[in-house]
Amino acid sequence: MKAYIQFILLIPIFFCIEILYASTTEKINNDNYYNVGVGDVELDLKLNSSFYGDSSGPSVFTFQVGGNYFISKNLAPGVELFIQDVEGESQFRVLPNVKLYLPGHDRILPYVQAGLGLANVPQASGLNLRLGGGVNYLLTRSVAIGVALQYDFLMAEDGLHRIEIPVGFHFYFKY
Repeated sequence: MKAYIQFILLIPIFFCIEILYASTTEKINNDNYYNVGVGDVELDLKLNSSFYGDSSGPSVFTFQVGGNYFISKNLAPGVELFIQDVEGESQFRVLPNVKLYLPGHDRILPYVQAGLGLANVPQASGLNLRLGGGVNYLLTRSVAIGVALQYDFLMAEDGLHRIEIPVGFHFYFKY
């Protein structure tokens, strides 16, 4: 619940940033005004629900932040950070990733994502593999809402499988 309140409190701050630093995004793959492209930075603020594939962990809501940089019209490497304290035990994840945006849509930005990073949760620690996809809907040139479906596999002794459904805001601006 605390992460949810923090998420809600950050929204006005990022809307102010969006007004001050409006994106100068370029048109890609079509003539629509809303798409993003080369040189844009994507900042993600997500509320994340996690469901474990077995009884090894609780299903929880968490807050995560991430960012990606568009090096081409459709390719955006980046990183996601996640830190949480659950029942007195710390959890963290640092996950470099690559997003491939599918072309040809107006305000809708569908993508697939793959990442490999480090994770430490109460059940295990080790390499974290992520595969997933999602869709962002551009509300303005610089602000989108989005939802994703992600599969995480923590490569540890017993292996930990987790399905995540993050929902959040995505902010786009030129670097």
